[in-house]
Amino acid sequence: MPTIQGVAIGAYTAAIILLQLPWVAIRLTMRRLTSDEGLPLKADMVRTIFREMKGIPLSVSRMMMSPAVVPDISASARFKASPQKFGVPVKASNVKGFWHVLGPPSKPAVSPRDCTKVVLFIHGGAYILGHPLPSLVSHIRTSEILGQQDVSIAYFGLMYSLAPENQWPAPVDEALAAYHWLINEEGVKPADIVISGESAGGHLCMSLLHEIANQGLPRPGYAALLFPWINLTNRSPSYTRNKNKDMLNPTMLDWAVGKLIPTGTRDQYADIIDFSKSAPGSRSLKDILPARTWIAVGAHDVFVDDIIGFEEKARKEGANVTLEVIEGQGHGLYGFDDIGRVSTYLGLERGEDAAGILQSPELVAKALLSMFD
Repeated sequence: MPTIQGVAIGAYTAAIILLQLPWVAIRLTMRRLTSDEGLPLKADMVRTIFREMKGIPLSVSRMMMSPAVVPDISASARFKASPQKFGVPVKASNVKGFWHVLGPPSKPAVSPRDCTKVVLFIHGGAYILGHPLPSLVSHIRTSEILGQQDVSIAYFGLMYSLAPENQWPAPVDEALAAYHWLINEEGVKPADIVISGESAGGHLCMSLLHEIANQGLPRPGYAALLFPWINLTNRSPSYTRNKNKDMLNPTMLDWAVGKLIPTGTRDQYADIIDFSKSAPGSRSLKDILPARTWIAVGAHDVFVDDIIGFEEKARKEGANVTLEVIEGQGHGLYGFDDIGRVSTYLGLERGEDAAGILQSPELVAKALLSMFD
């Protein structure tokens, strides 16, 4: 059942969208009449709305990506009898986050150190919004799929400080603290850790890996980066090529970067501004990335050229990287389609076949299994 706060957020957002929708629809229609972007109407409409909507306060945008929008999994048909509690909060010294799932969701929780692998997950949101819990269902499904292959996986979702209230390096300091905590307090071996992030979370993953290398710490065994924000300058050719195909608005991205890393401090953090290029004196990606790294991005994502450039650079420098560029998909890949199917998934009975319902966790589970082989 949706929460009262979730309903209120939805109603407020719907009102803002409805007020602007006629003008967005007119611009969309004129564009489709004069140019062919090759997008289905529904996908074009959804991406255009997200890209062009104005006037939604940051506080409301944050609520739209908060625990208020997460369904009550414990009351669902699929998991009401599960012996696990999902999304368990963690407050350990300077680490905040949630254990999304600890091993296969149909079985009792497993200690992180006893799981096959542990994922340190870092959410996206341009460093100005976002929360780990909206990915809860996706991670439960990923764990469910892996459990069917006798792989017990735990997901820890990190809470990190957001801009504009906080600036760099607060997020990477908190990510590094979580990495130390998993190893030193939870007893997880570095080789069994997967560093994973989406969008801005992907950039924070790279920054964390960069800091791990700088400090000479044991590297994690794996990285799984979904549509990572590799280059914070937001100026690659795909920003122009995909400007009408993606949901991202470069103006908003530039604003977010300005709040996270003000112009006057950027020289100080040159190593982490653009991972697709080498800053003077920077480390080789072979010395930063884990033994195996997997990246996925949509061909319509404005980030795609930076990500391709990053993958090419990593390969030239000797890193083991696998890149999947998925045709027809924009930023977020299958995320928007999956949101509309969560209720279908949770409505299935325990043990009922869920194949083909949620595409993102199936994509991730397949990639993780490939890396673990």
